[in-house]
Amino acid sequence: IDFSNNMVANARQKAARKSYRANFYQGDALNIAVQDRTFDVVTVAFGIRNVVDPLRALREMHRVLRPGGRMIVLEFTLPPSKLVRSGYLFYFSRILPRVGKLIARAEMDAYRYLPDSVRAWPSPDLFSRQIESAGFSDVEYELLFLGVAAIHTAVRPRSDELLDSPSPAR
Repeated sequence: IDFSNNMVANARQKAARKSYRANFYQGDALNIAVQDRTFDVVTVAFGIRNVVDPLRALREMHRVLRPGGRMIVLEFTLPPSKLVRSGYLFYFSRILPRVGKLIARAEMDAYRYLPDSVRAWPSPDLFSRQIESAGFSDVEYELLFLGVAAIHTAVRPRSDELLDSPSPAR
């Protein structure tokens, strides 16, 4: 599900080229237009930081997952090493906007948004707590590329099956 029809069309084309079996929809991550407990897996890559209300999006992902289903989120983060973080932020703030302007002929503001949004994004530990507060269990993350990104994984607990099912008649 992506807010942009162009992104959905690109995803469909890529999946078809690689013979992947997946469904892609245009929609809003804050109000996913599918029934509860529909999917085995939900993923988002470099996008949840762009959602107006990430906790609400996490709750929606939880809602549409089947009990035992897995959520995977890949997102930029600030590297824990001060040396790596300073080089990363220098590249992001000073070099990337200029390269983007030269190659893509894009406004530099579009490339300034990326480092600003990464700086504002919660740490992997804080984001993990948000994932837990959305109802997920087995929340874990792994830092990638010297801590430039983090992959978060979590599970909708199987105990949700019991909570979601109607009580037996007495």
